[in-house]
Amino acid sequence: MQLAQYQFKPPLLPSLAFVLIFPVLLALGFWQLDRAEQKQQILSERSERGGDQALDLGDVRPLGAADRYRAALVSGRYLEDRHWLLDNRMRAGRAGYHVFTLFALDGPPEGRAVLVNRGWVPVGPSREFLPTVTTPKGRLSLRGRLDLPASVGIELDAGDLTGLAPVMVVQHLDLDELAAATGADLLPYALVLDEGETGVFDRDWSRAPGITPEKHLGYAVQWFALALALLIIYVGVNTRRAGVSNHDE
Repeated sequence: MQLAQYQFKPPLLPSLAFVLIFPVLLALGFWQLDRAEQKQQILSERSERGGDQALDLGDVRPLGAADRYRAALVSGRYLEDRHWLLDNRMRAGRAGYHVFTLFALDGPPEGRAVLVNRGWVPVGPSREFLPTVTTPKGRLSLRGRLDLPASVGIELDAGDLTGLAPVMVVQHLDLDELAAATGADLLPYALVLDEGETGVFDRDWSRAPGITPEKHLGYAVQWFALALALLIIYVGVNTRRAGVSNHDE
């Protein structure tokens, strides 16, 4: 292709590499933009619903999608004999777990329970030894917000949720699977304890889960910048003045 006194004539192999790599860089950039939009939507929903009156989980009405991120109150007691440690939870650059414990709600009706996210604990010097999970006893009133257990990028098999060990490490927690495994009448959301509540461990009180929208936007800019740099290099290297050979240049 020739434009004025310049000729664009790229070789086959560099062209194939460009055609393969350039769309991937653009796709990664748009993916990060989409993730930023999703995170911003989560923040907006948290902000809107966080100002609503706290739900009393002793109310037997079904919880719906609009109840996610709402503040909630619960009364009952911890079930001390079973805890699940959600693996691969990072805090301040350290590996750890989110501690989940079943909490039996005061009736009526009897048998209802909510899974409580009690916060983060570190892995420790070795994964061979699990952290000690202490649980307050007796009747308690707790406050937190409703949410689903944190998800991972690649959802691995959670393993047998009905194991005999009192403390179990799992790769993900699905509330429906947990309800089926334990036989509990489990609410469809976990209660993420507020700071300072009875039985809470360390928590990451950041305003956004995981990476913030601003970081996603920064990553998008990086991917688009790489795509632009690749385009400039590809065009620049393969564009010459008409009539000038590679040997002459």
